[in-house]
Amino acid sequence: MTGLARPRLDPGDADVLANIAEDYYVNGQNQDVIATRYNISRSYVSRLLGRARDLGIVVISVRREIRRDTALETALRDRYGLVRCAVVADVAIDPEVVLRRAGQLAATILAEALAPESTLALAWGRGVRAVIEAMPPGRARANRVVQMFGGLSTAPAEIMGGELLAQAARALDATADRLHAPWIVESADLARALLDQQDIAAVLRRAASADLALVGIGATSLGSSGMLFNRTYLNEAELREISAQGAVGDICGRLFDAEGLPCAVSAMERVIGLELDAMRRLPLVIGIATGREKHRAIRAALKGGLVRALVTDSEAAREVLGDGRA
Repeated sequence: MTGLARPRLDPGDADVLANIAEDYYVNGQNQDVIATRYNISRSYVSRLLGRARDLGIVVISVRREIRRDTALETALRDRYGLVRCAVVADVAIDPEVVLRRAGQLAATILAEALAPESTLALAWGRGVRAVIEAMPPGRARANRVVQMFGGLSTAPAEIMGGELLAQAARALDATADRLHAPWIVESADLARALLDQQDIAAVLRRAASADLALVGIGATSLGSSGMLFNRTYLNEAELREISAQGAVGDICGRLFDAEGLPCAVSAMERVIGLELDAMRRLPLVIGIATGREKHRAIRAALKGGLVRALVTDSEAAREVLGDGRA
């Protein structure tokens, strides 16, 4: 019958949206066919499909093979005795895209190294976030995920220890052991008191006996590390010490020099977290860092044996290898 108004489908009806989305994305029916079936306009079909995406009923993903530079991977493995190495070859793109692709490669290495009975020690920061976000639930399992060092209240929640710990635990169907402490406190005496506290000591013991760890390799003035080593947490004398001691990078807030050795900076006595020597004794530490500006920190971490598996990009890798030093 002509002259009757077309029925308006409820854009909040999840079942209707799912049916239309399934017809379009799974069954391959075009929008004209769907519009005729539901007696609605083609433009309204398009809006409903958009609504389905907005509500998460439709999730679109693109599988892209990540180009790797196998020559650089081999060179890094041979020079530094790495057990695993992955180098993203795509460098002429946005740094965030490079980091995301590095995270995907690191997630594969992590999944292959984990077992259902494993304990994973976890750092925090942008690099670690890229890995955890690339670990969908069910890809791998672990028994326990343990926070390696304290938190930072001024950092974005999505890169923080507690948030990433919970996300990793959900993805791995694991128990989460959170370290309820800031990354640095006001005095060395307070740090010692906290480290003697039963719950904090227990978490750090579990981190020190973990089967493997996932960490970011930081440069002191960049990214997540730049949020740590500044006047908010360190005084002028400590900042001068960092420069005088030749600090080139950090892992979990612990500074190291060009040889990958701990820096004798007094501020390190105020840090709540695993120390570098304890990290070095772990069976496997997977480190992630991208960008040529981090090459000195990456090289030092490799020289000091602080990581045994590395994920980076080709630009940083060439800088790490380029000066001919061991």
